[in-house]
Amino acid sequence: MKKNRWTLKDMPPARSQNRKLMLKIFKLPEYREEIEQGLPFFSQEELDEIERKYQESGMTRKDIVSEAYKKGWLIKESTLKSYLQKDQLPPPLKRLKTDKGAVSIYPADTIRHLNFVRYCLFSGNKAVDLIMSMMKRMSFSDKAHLEAASVEIDPSGMDGDDCFHSIYIGVSRLETGLAWTEESIEKAFSGYPEKRGQYLREINDLEKIKGQFETKLGAFVKKLKASKTPVELTKLIPDSPKSKEEGKA
Repeated sequence: MKKNRWTLKDMPPARSQNRKLMLKIFKLPEYREEIEQGLPFFSQEELDEIERKYQESGMTRKDIVSEAYKKGWLIKESTLKSYLQKDQLPPPLKRLKTDKGAVSIYPADTIRHLNFVRYCLFSGNKAVDLIMSMMKRMSFSDKAHLEAASVEIDPSGMDGDDCFHSIYIGVSRLETGLAWTEESIEKAFSGYPEKRGQYLREINDLEKIKGQFETKLGAFVKKLKASKTPVELTKLIPDSPKSKEEGKA
């Protein structure tokens, strides 16, 4: 029987909601047991410690290679570049100028994503079976399911990492815009008290509508968080090794 194997194409992008869910694998006792048995991957505690170390400064590619070397991984920068191009590692936060040229700074959780990628690529059935079993026995809030679905849809120019993030960004901008408009009315019509009062009342009505919207949105999000739905891995990752096997059956 052919072994299930992950490829980079099977894995959700680094900054997707699906990847966020799957990173929980490192907290499972089965994963801890594999580490204790000698598998050359990072433990949850080691990952937490690395992230604390680089929380403020971020990581350069040299830092990433150095931390990987401590685990016995001989990672080339060309390999990191390939993972980045295929959205398997988080993109750089910024570029810094140094005496030796510009340097990319990556998030502190980059090693966590690198650990996930290497575990899926090189542990064979263990990675596939563990992730499958994790997803089968876990349920996530309906809000998480909705966010996961939203990141798979082309937002066509909308802001935000997911649908709710986009809404909250819009509300924040609306609040700023209303305050700005109110201040502008005060300045533009300071010599016309009747118009000034009329327009300020209109802005006040818009403020009330915004408040009602925020209340309704908060109640909707609270309802979604309170309800849970089981995760189906084949829906999260349609091209996963398990779904391929089932398709052949």
